[in-house]
Amino acid sequence: MLDRFLRKKRYLRNFYDKPHTMTTKQQYRVLFIIGGAMFLLGLIAASMVLIVMAAILMCATLITKIFPAVGNPPVTQEYVVPDTPVVNPDYLVYRGYQLEFSTEEFEKILTKHLPYFLILENQEQREKFIKRVRKFMQRKNFVIHDKGGFKEMPILISASAVQLSFGLKKYLLPIFSEIHIYPDEFINYHQSLRIVIGNVSNNRINISWKHFLNGFRLPDGVNVGLHEMAHAYHYQNFAALDDMDEHFMEGYKAFEERSRTALLYELSSLSSLYTLYGLSNEQEFWAESVEIFFEKTAELMALDKSLYYIISNTLNQGFF
Repeated sequence: MLDRFLRKKRYLRNFYDKPHTMTTKQQYRVLFIIGGAMFLLGLIAASMVLIVMAAILMCATLITKIFPAVGNPPVTQEYVVPDTPVVNPDYLVYRGYQLEFSTEEFEKILTKHLPYFLILENQEQREKFIKRVRKFMQRKNFVIHDKGGFKEMPILISASAVQLSFGLKKYLLPIFSEIHIYPDEFINYHQSLRIVIGNVSNNRINISWKHFLNGFRLPDGVNVGLHEMAHAYHYQNFAALDDMDEHFMEGYKAFEERSRTALLYELSSLSSLYTLYGLSNEQEFWAESVEIFFEKTAELMALDKSLYYIISNTLNQGFF
């Protein structure tokens, strides 16, 4: 089913053009204010037409607010449905707070696609994991850069963030309101014009769906979901300085100190755990370390036991 979505496509449009992200509550407020302004203008101008139009607009806004389900299509078993029409035909916008999936659906998808979910100790841990995924998903807008999308998209991408942060108290990444999902590689020109499979910019997390799925199918230490979430959590705590997790920040300081020598050691060794790009700077070293921590745990432990325990402490979880 998922393979039908993975069609080769390139997007040459401006990826920093954002879809409208005003919440439903804000829209009601704006319409009500406009109606009130029209009503006052009608009174001042003694225009019965303006007064009547304002009354109709305000009444319609109140009725829509009281009965929000009117006109909204239901969420189906196979597809997620946008709660508002999308003007731009190049993408669909799925509001997380509008997506309702049963616990059984979460369990089925996570069991099938997320190895981490299978190694959780007990049912209590799995229920906690699903609860966090649901809460994370509800606070995001998922922008699918194609004609359709699948329910696996918001669930699994939210799950990758929860996997990384499962040992932390703060896990919602509130600074990132949008998650953009592309069917394949996409063009990034924030710093240089190049084709990428994922990146973090401003309040957006951008991910190639094809490479995201492959990251969890193949435990080879390359996982774009975990990689970009690692960047996002660092940005949330050290750049945005909002909703910070003290445990993560303290742990990362130790990682930062260790990375100065670890980078040199990895560059001079014959290890194939890290890519040259991962060894190019501290941030990429951090993101690749997270991938390797989860997917090549034994190899990391054998190569650099100290580094493994520092990452384990930073994320407050481990496998040894």
